Amino acid sequence: LFDPSYLTKSHNKWLELISDIFKKDESCITDLKPLKFGMTNKSFSFKIENKKYIFRIPGEGTQDLINRKQEYEVYKVIAPLKLSDPHNNDDLKLWMHAARTLHNSGIKVPHVFNFRERIAYYESLADKKNGILYHDYKEVRVHMEELLDLLDSVKKDLKLTHIDLIPDNLIINGKDIHLVDWEYAGMCDPLADIAMFAVYSYYDNSELEALMKLYFERNAAEEERIRIYSYMALSGFLWAIWTCYKEALGMNFGEYGLKMYRFAKDYYRRVQ
Repeated sequence: LFDPSYLTKSHNKWLELISDIFKKDESCITDLKPLKFGMTNKSFSFKIENKKYIFRIPGEGTQDLINRKQEYEVYKVIAPLKLSDPHNNDDLKLWMHAARTLHNSGIKVPHVFNFRERIAYYESLADKKNGILYHDYKEVRVHMEELLDLLDSVKKDLKLTHIDLIPDNLIINGKDIHLVDWEYAGMCDPLADIAMFAVYSYYDNSELEALMKLYFERNAAEEERIRIYSYMALSGFLWAIWTCYKEALGMNFGEYGLKMYRFAKDYYRRVQ
């Protein structure tokens, strides 16, 4: 009302970028709405010519955590798969079907997701910011090394694994399901995806057992259960350190980090 220049130019770098990509005036960008605040990124939705899109903005410190070249490589190789509420059993069946589709696809990428390397890397980032404040961290860190050594001793096939397989990254449209946000994806033990899903959903052990049965379409074998329990602990530990680093940058995730740390300790004991 008071500055007519905003009718055609918002002076906002994100809207200018959208305008440049679509080769449309900024006035064509409508229905701007904030979406759920992501833990790695922030997002909003918008429409151009009545078609809806989502714009993802990398969060603070993301450039240190994510390899965008690797993420792009994953998007390219999964294109033929057409994938791209955790307590709803029908939804869970669809999500576990999507996980099996990915894991059984035979698709490979040149990079791996290595828990030992990622834990050490996130730890170095958090240390630089004096961000690790857990009083028993050294003790728990030793326990995580035990689990890493245990997993190294187990024979397993590395497959393309999403790593961030969480309900927020699975979009259901009727009976179609789309798996998005491949920024952590790489070659890994696919059972890590099952653990990640359960940890993020704050599953108790009975819910985890039901999830494993849906994924395997049978009861989990003892060796499979031990691997998943180990990844439950390591995933919780990894995201607890991740949270330490992000919070040292000024972001606040409430009790999330403590809950992740609790998974690390609880599932280490279960493995024992």
